[in-house]
Amino acid sequence: MTSFERIGPTGDWPAAHPDARVALLASFLTPHRLDMRGTATWSTALGRSAAEVVGEMVAAGDLELPPLIDHLTASHSGAHLKELAKQHGVPHSGRKAHVASGLVAKVPDAMRAAIASFPMYVCTPTARERAESYRAREAERAAAAIAASLTHVRAGRYQEASLTVSQFEAARVFSRGMGIDWSRHSADQDVEVLQEIFSRAPALLSAVPPATMDECQVGAAMMNLWGVAYDSRWCPDAPPVVGAGMPMDVAVRMVLFGANQRMQLMQLGRLGISASRLRVRVRCVDDIRTCDACRAADGPYELDSVPEIPISLCTCEVGCRCGYSPDIGNF
Repeated sequence: MTSFERIGPTGDWPAAHPDARVALLASFLTPHRLDMRGTATWSTALGRSAAEVVGEMVAAGDLELPPLIDHLTASHSGAHLKELAKQHGVPHSGRKAHVASGLVAKVPDAMRAAIASFPMYVCTPTARERAESYRAREAERAAAAIAASLTHVRAGRYQEASLTVSQFEAARVFSRGMGIDWSRHSADQDVEVLQEIFSRAPALLSAVPPATMDECQVGAAMMNLWGVAYDSRWCPDAPPVVGAGMPMDVAVRMVLFGANQRMQLMQLGRLGISASRLRVRVRCVDDIRTCDACRAADGPYELDSVPEIPISLCTCEVGCRCGYSPDIGNF
């Protein structure tokens, strides 16, 4: 066991995830090595030393050393391979694979020495089928969870949508997010955000037709639930461009952004500061992508007169990036 592998306070490993071993095997579908961080992460999932498990896989004939050229291309950057090619008088123009092929053909011993400090393994042909089958099952499970959550969102069943996501994440070997216990995840916050998303459309998108706005809100809800960028497969009937030339993915982001900003504004109103003293500052991002409308909105406001974010007249190509914050100087 290496010193960087994490163990429990009593010296025992945490309980192993039932799919951790096959998931580790699947990580070697292409030449791969476990660095210090990776070894520690896998050891936690496996409930034992990842280095020992890899050793067992090699002994069992599940893992083997990759061909020299594959090992070389996986362990070295294209720039480094070109430097090696220059040193050994090998043609160094062209694609990475072409340069690596020339090096292996002319100086194989030197290339074996070059990879000696980068130990890597790859699945054997017999193990590859198991690893690919696992990857396929995981992809099917993810697709089913996404489809189920989308059905719940469209039906207004926000709690069920959130639970679908949390149950999926809790069953994964490596779930999304840092320090989140998905097995105890509460749907309350997701429900609150989704209710806010569907409560109204941002003024910025007031010209968007109702049917298209419905799709924008569905996309925003899915982005919030899954923590990923907009996927057009969620809304296959939505147009690629909405309103005044705004791409659909930007519009969806603005719907989610607006809901989160409204919720933040409500939280600022709950700080316990009297309305006469509470002021809110709109802060714009000061770079070349920020439009004049967002720059003009920057500044402090009374709580009851603060402009909506996204700024209604925003013309930023990437969408509004303003935000609310308490105007600390007035407290």
